[in-house]
Amino acid sequence: MSRIVDKPIPPPKLDEQGRPVSFTWNGQVYRVVEILDEWDEWVWWDGSYQRTYYRVLTEDLGTWDLWRDRDGWWLHRIWD
Repeated sequence: MSRIVDKPIPPPKLDEQGRPVSFTWNGQVYRVVEILDEWDEWVWWDGSYQRTYYRVLTEDLGTWDLWRDRDGWWLHRIWD
């Protein structure tokens, strides 16, 4: 199961490749221990730009989907 959030988050701390190593949600910092997946999707319905998604595992064993685009970073989904 998962829950769609789709809320903006502050820009996360990034590694040399521009992937998140930690992010903040509801005032709590989550440390990323593994990038489980990374993919791109085109937003064709709003001017055709690219979103990059990251499915991350945090040190508390949470699985999260984050995305970034031209407007910033968002928490997309929390996996149970």
